[in-house]
Amino acid sequence: MSDTFDFGRFGKLFKYECLNYLPRYVKGMLVFAGFIVASWAFTIKDGYALNDRTEMIYPLFCFAVLLSPYFVYSDINSRKKGYIYAIIPASTLEKLLSMSLMCMVVVPVCAFVALTATDVLLWLFSMMGIGGFKEIAFLDLAVLLDYRVIISAIAFVSTPMMFNAVFRSHKILKTLLFFLALFFALVFGVSFIVSALSVNLATERAFEIWLGRTFGNCSAQDVISFLEIMLLLFNAAIACVTLAVTYRRIKKMDY
Repeated sequence: MSDTFDFGRFGKLFKYECLNYLPRYVKGMLVFAGFIVASWAFTIKDGYALNDRTEMIYPLFCFAVLLSPYFVYSDINSRKKGYIYAIIPASTLEKLLSMSLMCMVVVPVCAFVALTATDVLLWLFSMMGIGGFKEIAFLDLAVLLDYRVIISAIAFVSTPMMFNAVFRSHKILKTLLFFLALFFALVFGVSFIVSALSVNLATERAFEIWLGRTFGNCSAQDVISFLEIMLLLFNAAIACVTLAVTYRRIKKMDY
């Protein structure tokens, strides 16, 4: 299959994955919705502050989206079942775009609907005097649709997509161990730099001069804007690298 793009073929692929792959995650959606039901059950007699529920729903939403590639596309590189994905009549580009659309659009919309619908349903029970949900905890769409959040979200979701395609077994555990190792590496690196600056006055002075030249005539808002741009570029780089690796992995998959 050549790496070309055909809208008709892509449409058939996406429809196929929605009908055959997305239902795999229904149980996962029910589990995340179950956390809201549990919180409602524990607050039948007592009130549950809206802010507390919102702070619970946002992490549930993020975890629902973050874990989706491992379940929706659980066997794309399986030695026993992966051939089914391999023989789908679609190009590598079409498969990558369909996977991205599924994990970055379809699953977030489904998670948003599932969590919000659950909260609204329990709010209706509370209005009848059962439970303590006095207000509806909507996710803020204005925040979710901000371009900075979208770029970060693409990097956020493309990373587990890559690891799901790279690893064959214990995917979630290996991903967590990778991020844990990366975290400790960053902590060690920052600690080393801070330690070096604190004992090396010449280096410390050079660092101060660089800060002064870079931000000396800038306002605090200018510095914040600069850091935001750097963060956006960093997330964009992560998205490009992880999607490229996923593309190559799909193309070169061996069974």
